[in-house]
Amino acid sequence: MSMIVRRVALDNFRKFRARHEIAGLAPGLNLVVAPNETGKSTLMEAVRAALFLRHKSTIALVRSFQPHGDDVAPEVELDFTIDGAPHALTKRFLKSAKVELTGPGGRVQGEAAEQRLQELFGFGQQSTKLNADTMGALGLLWVPQAEGLAPAVPGELVRSGLGGALQEETGALLGSAAFDRVRSQVDKDCTRWLTKTRKPTGELKQAADDVALAETELAAAVAAHARLEGTFDELERRREELRLLREELADPEGAARRADLASQLEQARAAAQLLATADQRLARTAAERERLQKLAERQAQLVQTEERHRADLARVQAERQGQGDTLTALRDRLAAGNAARAEARTMRDAARHALAAGQAQAAEHARAEALRRATDRLATLQALEAEQAALAERPGQTVDRTVLEELAALEGAMVQAQAALDAGAARVEYQGPAPLLADGAPLPHGEWLLTKEVRLDLGDGRTLWLRPPASLAGAEARLAEARGRHSALLAQHGAPNLPALREGDRIAREAAGELRALTARIAAATPADPLLELTAGPEALKRLLQGAAPDDGGDTAAPDVPALAQALDRAEQALAVADDRAVASQAALDEAATGDGQLAIAQARAQTELDRTCEELAAIAGDCADLPVRFAAANQAEAEALLAHDQAGRAAQVSDEGAIRRQIERADRERAAAEAKRGELERAIATLETTISLEGEKGLGERLATARQEEAAARALLDRLQLEADTVSLLRDVLDSAREELGRTIIGPVAKRAARHIGRILPGCAPSFDAALSLQGIHRNGVEEGCEHLSRGTQEQLAVLSRMAFAEMLGEQGHPVSLVLDDPLVWSDDLRLDAMIDLLEEVAGTMQVIVLTCRERAFRGMGGNRVELVAA
Repeated sequence: MSMIVRRVALDNFRKFRARHEIAGLAPGLNLVVAPNETGKSTLMEAVRAALFLRHKSTIALVRSFQPHGDDVAPEVELDFTIDGAPHALTKRFLKSAKVELTGPGGRVQGEAAEQRLQELFGFGQQSTKLNADTMGALGLLWVPQAEGLAPAVPGELVRSGLGGALQEETGALLGSAAFDRVRSQVDKDCTRWLTKTRKPTGELKQAADDVALAETELAAAVAAHARLEGTFDELERRREELRLLREELADPEGAARRADLASQLEQARAAAQLLATADQRLARTAAERERLQKLAERQAQLVQTEERHRADLARVQAERQGQGDTLTALRDRLAAGNAARAEARTMRDAARHALAAGQAQAAEHARAEALRRATDRLATLQALEAEQAALAERPGQTVDRTVLEELAALEGAMVQAQAALDAGAARVEYQGPAPLLADGAPLPHGEWLLTKEVRLDLGDGRTLWLRPPASLAGAEARLAEARGRHSALLAQHGAPNLPALREGDRIAREAAGELRALTARIAAATPADPLLELTAGPEALKRLLQGAAPDDGGDTAAPDVPALAQALDRAEQALAVADDRAVASQAALDEAATGDGQLAIAQARAQTELDRTCEELAAIAGDCADLPVRFAAANQAEAEALLAHDQAGRAAQVSDEGAIRRQIERADRERAAAEAKRGELERAIATLETTISLEGEKGLGERLATARQEEAAARALLDRLQLEADTVSLLRDVLDSAREELGRTIIGPVAKRAARHIGRILPGCAPSFDAALSLQGIHRNGVEEGCEHLSRGTQEQLAVLSRMAFAEMLGEQGHPVSLVLDDPLVWSDDLRLDAMIDLLEEVAGTMQVIVLTCRERAFRGMGGNRVELVAA
């Protein structure tokens, strides 16, 4: 069954505040080409809203249909045919909402019209937005903008229709009423026993909870009974442990072993005392031997030191006697050098005085020469200043460039305004004997321009008003304004006209340039002169020479200052040589005196060291008497002490006091631990006997038997209910498997239909669908490629091709189908775009195809009916 949209009209729908429509849509291929933001997508949205949204709906989507800022009622009119039968639909939303459907059966309105639309197109009621799953076949085949990449996913309604279409091919009935009744009852039974996540619920959950409770009670009873049995075992074990401990504490061998260890400890203490005494004796004898040995070594060292100090003292005394002769010769040479230096200093002072007098005479001569040069520069300055005064008296003044530019602009504006007046003003000419009165004054004979409103008195109370064009009033005002500003600027600068003002500006600027040149020459003629303490500038030069008489400086020649300076240099050099010699003599004398002082210090130090060594030898002489005999006796005493120490050490090793003490302490700790353990065992036995007495009164055996019976009963009930739940769940799984198998049986014909079209674009490729008939990918060269891994162009083409296949199958089943594509194939290359256009033209032979696009050049070669969206 084919559905053909004939006409669509919109009013107050989003951007269409005025009524617009598309008319002349025909069977087959229709192409709507318009620029962006013309309203193509809005047109498709309006058609979908008219068919699938209820007229009384006030959801956000419906409210968005109103033009922004307008509280009006969006309205859509749709003319279409289904299997040749004409229908007309009018639907208005929000304000005065209504729906009216006219068809072969007459006209219906309101809810009856909405119900009739659902019957015609087989869609479900929408909620808060347009849902393609519940919009039936048209929801799948009408593809909005920006959804062209999404694969075709048939909703439940479409899949049911496809199941009926494939009934003969598959031999199965997908979505039949019997199947739905069975599945509904199975689902109801499943919800009685299990949740959606297959967890127990209802009676099954209660039975499981009862089993868990019974198991908990049984476990508690078993644990209590086991605890009682364990208490009996623990009591027997503790009693046996107490018996063995008492026998151990009463053993006589332990006491005997403790007494033997005490006797061994006393023997060890005596041996340790003997060893300590031997240690002290050995330390005393060794210290005495070491003292005598050090005393002998010290005596020998002092004798050697005494001999060395005597030799050093004799050597220093000999060196000092030779140093005295050297000091006498150096003192005589220093006296001669000081006399030569005094004579050279006298000659140097005389040369210095002669140079100072010559320099003073030369300075006076140079100052006189500088004054003569200054007098010459003053004459030059006076001549330049006279020229400067003459230039200052020239006529003319400088004018700012902006003033000249403004005057030129004003003259141009005056010319333009006068031209406008001459061109637009009316010319009035009066001829006659009696003069007319114009604004109360006689009107002159001849021709004159009318530039303002004039009142003519014609006599007998008659008046004639002459009014020029309104544009002349502005021109006259601009002319007056320009003339006034022009005259004011000329008067301000004292010039009769602009050329005279420019000539005066030129003369003034030339005079200013010559003045700047004279100023530079004056500055060059009046430089500073440090010799006369003269600063730069004409005023300083005038002040210097004001009232000064000319000085020719006489004819006295300047002294020869360089010769005097050379004589001073020679005197300075002679004095420097004398100073160097005197200084060298003084340094040599100082060095010799320093050496003599050091020898004196060395002589005193050697004498002091010799005296100290002799004193030390005298001090130890008494201790060193009979030293060999005393040293031999000390060695003998040390040997005897060492022998006694070895004997005491061997005796102490036989009896280790520390080891014996540790054995006694360990025996005492073991005895104390046994006594403490006996007390603990006696208390534990008393506690266990009390526990057994109390637990025996609770009847734990009867409790255990009762708990086992209750657990078995609860377990049997749970097994029975679990069996029923497993049976129902298995039945539902079997039905689902059968349904999936049926879906897989249907996928084959669907894929076969789609492969016919896809093979035209992608040769050698086969489509792959899932159980929900959603296109998942393609098989190419033995490899499965998911849609998400394909290029955007291929995804877009597959989405259109799969919808073509579904449209053909739904049309064969008798569903009203048409294919509407909003802005399709935007990612396709030229070759595939041509192939897709060919396929669309072929499909248009079996159903209506409407293509909305803004790409006029890309679809220029597409055939079919071309329509436009126009204002109605």
